[in-house]
Amino acid sequence: DPNLFVTVGKDHTVWWEYSEALGAINIKAAGEYQTFFKARYVVSLLHNRQGDLVTGDSNGNVYVWGGGGNLITNYIKHAHEGPVFSLCLYRGWLLTGGHDSALRCWQWGRNMDRVSELRLPVTEGAPRCIRAHRGAEVDRLIVGTTANSMLDCPLCPEPGLAPLEGVAFGDVPITQGHYDQLQSLSLVPGHESLFITAGYDSQVCIFNADNHSSVQKTVLKKKCITYASWDESSTIIFGTRNGEIIILYEENSNLVELFKSSIAYCKVSAIAMSHTKETVAVGGSDGRVHFLRFLPTEEDPTVRAWQPAGQLLATRHGVDALDFAEDFIDESLIVCATNTSGERAICDATNFCLLEDEEKVRDVRWKTHNFLFAYYNVGAWNSKSSQESSITSVDVCIERELLAVGLNNGHILLYKYPCTKSDAYCHTFVGPTKITALKFTSDGRHLISIGGRDACVMQWRLT
Repeated sequence: DPNLFVTVGKDHTVWWEYSEALGAINIKAAGEYQTFFKARYVVSLLHNRQGDLVTGDSNGNVYVWGGGGNLITNYIKHAHEGPVFSLCLYRGWLLTGGHDSALRCWQWGRNMDRVSELRLPVTEGAPRCIRAHRGAEVDRLIVGTTANSMLDCPLCPEPGLAPLEGVAFGDVPITQGHYDQLQSLSLVPGHESLFITAGYDSQVCIFNADNHSSVQKTVLKKKCITYASWDESSTIIFGTRNGEIIILYEENSNLVELFKSSIAYCKVSAIAMSHTKETVAVGGSDGRVHFLRFLPTEEDPTVRAWQPAGQLLATRHGVDALDFAEDFIDESLIVCATNTSGERAICDATNFCLLEDEEKVRDVRWKTHNFLFAYYNVGAWNSKSSQESSITSVDVCIERELLAVGLNNGHILLYKYPCTKSDAYCHTFVGPTKITALKFTSDGRHLISIGGRDACVMQWRLT
């Protein structure tokens, strides 16, 4: 009956009827559970071709309401450990996905026997939505996960066998993403189009900007805020909300921990690696810059390891960006610390002090030029757009002479580099609610931007 529909929710399973003559929608019936246990939430539902309603609830039970009525005629008790997120009918089989990260196949009939099961990879969470897609050669199951990914696997084509019998997910998901606040964006050294994102969901995702595809995903045990890497090395560095620095080494697709320590009493807001690859600068929200060095250990001088070396107070309002100079000044490593408040400090990373005379660094070469505040982007700071909303991220593509500026209101400004005039012209693009980071890819063909709480990753093509 096209005039009947069902709504479900918290303590709610209701049949409604639409009256065309009256132009009104009225309640026809409510679900009668009788002796069956009534869960607090009904999470999922579907109808089969015979008009039976199938529901999955927060207790892991599946109920069948037969013949379009409001009475339970069949059930699966504890189909899943936790809520039943999704239901799908496929050629006489019932497929269910639950909070326990399992996909299960049930023989539709009087006994509703379970015949096969497929588990999601540990990095992908639980199946939130499942749909069968009929293909030209092989039908496939499309799975949307609680980790904001889309997976697919072939369905068994053999007659008489359950659709999940002998099948497996591919190594790489169709799409992958984040489901919590997204803070970190970095390029993969040595690859023109690969970039990495990390966030509060502890996921580290690698993407390919060329073909807009997923490459790899790793789940850490900590909520990541910042990430850094450097050329010709498989070592990566993560900063966390509680001031921890984690240094990992990638070996055969496995991450081996080299260093882990709380070096600050606040969240880590910036990380940079020197061109010597033996010094790491870590900026905190308290305005301090901490330094790590790759030094011989006291126990065995022939063995080198990462060790805290020193710190200094650089700014008053936190450090949001760091960049090392590629030139030495008086035999010292130099790092520039900037923030979204417009503060700028030149730090001596060898002697752990501030460099008062900026004339010494006027002509030095910088590793990335990604200062939030510098002479080459002062025009962006004086523009009308940046006065209306604060600058959160800056990146430079020197080869194409472009300067990209991300704002707190989600706008992206594209200037010609360098930008020193306050009335400089810019192209304006609207992104998500907030731009927390943006970067040009190494080949200069794309600009990648990430949002904050909406966990958005956007790719812009430069034309």
